[in-house]
Amino acid sequence: MVRPPLANEGECRPLRQPLQARKPGPRPREWPSPPIYCRRLERSELREPLTTAPPHPPGRRLPLWLKLGYTLFTCLLVPVYWRSYGPANFLWFCDAALLITLVALWMESPLLIGVEALATTLPQTVWILDFLTGGRLLGISAYMFNPGIALYVRVLSTFHIWLPPLLVWLVWRLGYDRRAFWVQSLIAVELLLASYLLTDPRHPPTQYPAAAVNVNRVFGPGPTQVQTWMPAVPYLLLQIALYPLCIYLPTHVAFRRLFPPPRSGRRGPLTAQRDTKQPQSRCKSLVIRDG
Repeated sequence: MVRPPLANEGECRPLRQPLQARKPGPRPREWPSPPIYCRRLERSELREPLTTAPPHPPGRRLPLWLKLGYTLFTCLLVPVYWRSYGPANFLWFCDAALLITLVALWMESPLLIGVEALATTLPQTVWILDFLTGGRLLGISAYMFNPGIALYVRVLSTFHIWLPPLLVWLVWRLGYDRRAFWVQSLIAVELLLASYLLTDPRHPPTQYPAAAVNVNRVFGPGPTQVQTWMPAVPYLLLQIALYPLCIYLPTHVAFRRLFPPPRSGRRGPLTAQRDTKQPQSRCKSLVIRDG
């Protein structure tokens, strides 16, 4: 005997009613213009500035008066030093740093600023300590108390005192480029080789009586004496190895801890257009239920 089908047979019905019935109320509706919410920002985007205004005026992160004043001082020092000490005097690390810093100021180059900060911070600190003792500590600043050198020439040599703090401030202002250690190590090799090939304490220049004859101490630790306890070439190679390891590397490690990497302060048209462009957000409509 075939049973007739029951009403609503085949429908899916819950086995039991929910514990809490849904509150009666009006049906949900959507807003005509649903509100939108922005997507979650990525970690890399959080590092970007939230405002479109550049942190420094375009093309100028260093004050103009500093560039002009430094340029005027360098233009005054170079001919005086050339006439008093000769061209070989610019092979000294400090004098080379003075000239390279001039280029770095106008270029606003964090790399060149970091290079010269490495070259001068530790050696010129020792020079200042020797100067405060009247040149009796190591003798590297004894020429500052030599009456045979004109007073105005010695006054110009006081840049050894203010140049290292200026370079440290510039590193703080522009950031420290991590490549400075390798660039300065290469410059040190070139200056030491040039000092060894172009100067000789045994044949001092007669046209420059006040000229240094042992530039960068490549012939010995004394200002005029040639060391005899090892051959000249191994002594030069020892200097080439010790400058990066004992002078530049400790300063490099300290600068890495103290100063962040440089940020690009120059913002051209493409950068400005990129900043003002609204980012595409993954927006979704919200459904609001009354009740």
